[in-house]
Formats: sequence, C-alpha cells, structure tokens
Amino acid sequence: MPVAPEGSAGAPQGGRTPVGYRAAVATGMEAAAFPPVVRAETARLAEVIATADPDRAVPTCPGWDLRRLARHVGGVHRWATAVVRTGEPVDPGSLPRDAPRDAAGLATWLREGAEVFCAAAGDGPLDRPCWAWGPDRRVRFWARRLAHETLVHRLDAELAAGASPAVVEPAVAVDAIDELFENAAAIPHLAGVRGDGEMIHLHATDTDGEWLLHLGPGGWDVRAEHGRGDVAVRGPAEALLLVVLGRLPATTSPAVEIFGDAAVLERFTGAFRF
Repeated sequence: MPVAPEGSAGAPQGGRTPVGYRAAVATGMEAAAFPPVVRAETARLAEVIATADPDRAVPTCPGWDLRRLARHVGGVHRWATAVVRTGEPVDPGSLPRDAPRDAAGLATWLREGAEVFCAAAGDGPLDRPCWAWGPDRRVRFWARRLAHETLVHRLDAELAAGASPAVVEPAVAVDAIDELFENAAAIPHLAGVRGDGEMIHLHATDTDGEWLLHLGPGGWDVRAEHGRGDVAVRGPAEALLLVVLGRLPATTSPAVEIFGDAAVLERFTGAFRF
C-alpha cells in the first residue's frame, strides 16, 4: 500500500468530493486515538514477522515477501518520524536503510520504529502544522495514515502466514475507509478512476458507516450518506474495508451481501487498487 504517491506534492487532484477529516470525528475516533492503533497494529505485525518465514510470499501484495513488507512498514514509520520532527518534506531515500534480515531482528526493528514515531508525534499537539502529501497538513495526518497503513499490512501478513486475522474494530475500519477516500485525490491512479455514471453504495452493518460513490466520465466523488446505487454492498465495516482495498473478493465472500450489478463493483475495485 503506497504511502507517498510518486510525483505528488500533497495537493488534491481530480474531480471529487472528499469525505474529509471530520468524518473521523463522527465515528468517535479523535486524533489522539491513532498513535495507540499504530502501536497495537505494529505489535501484531511484529508477532507474525517473528514467527513466519520472511521469504514467504504475500499474495495480497504481488511481488512482495514478508521481509519486504516489514521493511516497507518500518521504513514508512521512520520516514514519517523524520517528517513530523521537521514539519517539512523529507526524501525517504536519505534515511538509513538499516533493517535486519532475520525475522527476530525485523520484528524488533518494527516495534522500535513505531515507538519512535509515536514519541515524535506526541511531542506536541497532533493538530500542529506539518507537511503531508494529503489534504490534512497536520501531524494528525501522519498518525492517522500510519494507523491504517500498518493495520492493512498487518492483515496482509496474517493472510500470507496462514494466521487468523485479528479483528478490526468497526470504528477503526470505518475511519480507514474515510481516510482512503479522502486521500485518494492525491494519488493519480486512484483520482483517475472513471465511469459512466454508475453509483455504488457501501453500507456497514455493525456500526454507522455509509458511502455513496458516483463514477463519472470526468472523475468520481464520494459522499458519506445513504442512497440508491447500481450496486449495494452490505457487511461489517472490516469486510467493506477489505473489499475496497481489493483484499476480499466481494462476489464470492460470504462476509458481504451484494445487491444489484456486481460487475459495476468489480470494475471499480479492479481499478481502485491501493
């Protein structure tokens, strides 16, 4: 899952209406909740890395093995730490590449990176100004982004290792969907998704969470509201998150229900790859 889109300076692009940061507050997730999620999800990921073969392929991240996934997550934590400390853009390539190769060392390195980030983010108010590639130019952007980045790759690692994925709290899953749609405008291949006027309705069944997507020839937009779509997807918030991220095949999974034209959903999730 990319964290800094290539060529992006963080300005939103494309014709869309973002869900916006305030949607996170509506789910009960205040900014202060995100660093604990970073710690908890990193700890879960580190457990998988410490016990699994680091050369094991990660099917949900084609071309990656668990070692590369761990290095990616730990590298992102360290890059975000550098950005938060300075408040300015930092070239990720300028940072030390010191990730161990062995599983135990990688697990420790992951935990250390998360702790250093959370300490840096907590060294002042989370709403203090800071460079970000998304629309919310504050430190809280990075706390929120890393919470969901780490969560998704923890799920990737568990699936790769054949472990039973730990449950994602509904409020966290709803906010992860909000955050993805909000920041998608800054990622060219996501902002560039097009359609012919189709509507997709996503409806969480275990908490408050609804999204209505409109796919037009000039771009797409999303609103956090109920509405009739060409296709509707109902299920727990965690399952909806995995569907949107392409980690769960909605048309064959018993975790969600689909009403209407499933082909519309398949075209969208096929193009909306994060």
